[in-house]
Amino acid sequence: MANNSIEARLSALEGELRRLKQIVQGHEEDPWWKHVVGSHENDPVFAEIVKLGREIRTGERTSTKRRKASKPGSKRSRAADERG
Repeated sequence: MANNSIEARLSALEGELRRLKQIVQGHEEDPWWKHVVGSHENDPVFAEIVKLGREIRTGERTSTKRRKASKPGSKRSRAADERG
């Protein structure tokens, strides 16, 4: 009885292995990103997302510069103190 169980399990595993080998053989070798490149071309929603992201990053750079300039003891702060 145990032999039948093992044989059935082995047969199921062999079938699954055959199926997986077929999938792998049919799989393209291109990296995943090659399938994604250009998929948002001419997409107005994606263009808006990119635009808003750029605005956020630009705003973060500007606010970081302001914070550095106003930081006590920084070169910019000392230069402003010496001038004014």
